[in-house]
Amino acid sequence: MSIHRQLLRPLGILRWSCLLVPAVSLGIGLSAQTQKPTFEAASVRRNLLGPRSVPSLPSQVRPGGVFIATNEPLDTLIAFAYGVDDFRLLGGPGWIRDEQTRFDVNARVTANVSNEQLRLMMQSVLEDRFALVTHREQREMPVYSLVLARDDGRLGSGLQRVDECPSKPPTLPNGNTVYSCGPISVAARIASRSLGLTVINNTGLNGTFTVAVYFSTEGVRSLFGPMFTPPADPNLPSFRDALRDQLGLKLQAGRGSVDVLVIDSVQQPTEN
Repeated sequence: MSIHRQLLRPLGILRWSCLLVPAVSLGIGLSAQTQKPTFEAASVRRNLLGPRSVPSLPSQVRPGGVFIATNEPLDTLIAFAYGVDDFRLLGGPGWIRDEQTRFDVNARVTANVSNEQLRLMMQSVLEDRFALVTHREQREMPVYSLVLARDDGRLGSGLQRVDECPSKPPTLPNGNTVYSCGPISVAARIASRSLGLTVINNTGLNGTFTVAVYFSTEGVRSLFGPMFTPPADPNLPSFRDALRDQLGLKLQAGRGSVDVLVIDSVQQPTEN
C-alpha cells in the first residue's frame, strides 16, 4: 500500500485511506555505531521529465523485492524515510522542496523487510548519495488541540464508533469526501495534514471510528503541494465548520513542544 493513498476528485477534496494514523518517528535512539540496513542495490537519478501527474512513493517493497520512487522531491523522500510530516522537516536549501528538482530511486532487496527496515534503508540511501545529515529536536511551535465541540459530548454523524474497520471504504454519497477508519487520532491526522500544523488529540475518545467529512479546499493544504490541490468549491463548508458540524469536534489554538527533524547539511546526489 502506498503512503500516498489520497485520490484527487473532480471539484473537491482528497480521500484518505485508513493509513492516516500517527506517523512513527523512526531511527530515534540509534547510536552512531549502529549500522543501518541497506538495499542490496540502489539507483538514484535526477528526473528531467517535468512535474508529476500523480504521486508515486510507495511504503512497501513491491513483489520481486523492488522499491521504486519516481519523480519525487527530496523533502518527500526525507519525510518518508524518517517518518515525519513535511511540515515537521526544517532547514535545508530551497532545491529540496523545488517542484522542478525531482529524483527517481530504484532499489532492490533480497528478503522480506518490514516498513521500519524499509525506512532505515531509505535513510542509508539519503545519507550515502545526498550526504544528508539530520538531527531531531523538540521545538516550541504553534499547535492545535482537537477537542469535543459540544458540551453534551454528542458526536456528528460523520464520526461513527465501530467494532472494526470495514475491509473496504463504503460507497459515499458525496464525491468530495475524506474517509478514514481507526482510532480517533485519525481525525487529528486529517486536521494536521490539512492545516500543516501539529494537531494533538485531546478528545478523550477511545475505540475505533469511521471518519467521513467533506469540506472546501480553500485555506487547506494538499499533501502533494499546490499542483495537486483541486479548485475550491464555494458550495462546500470550510474545514473548521466541517469538523464542528459533521464530526462534533473543534480545534483550539495553542503552543506546544513538537518533535521536528532538522536538516544540518545535504548535497546534490551522486548518481549511479
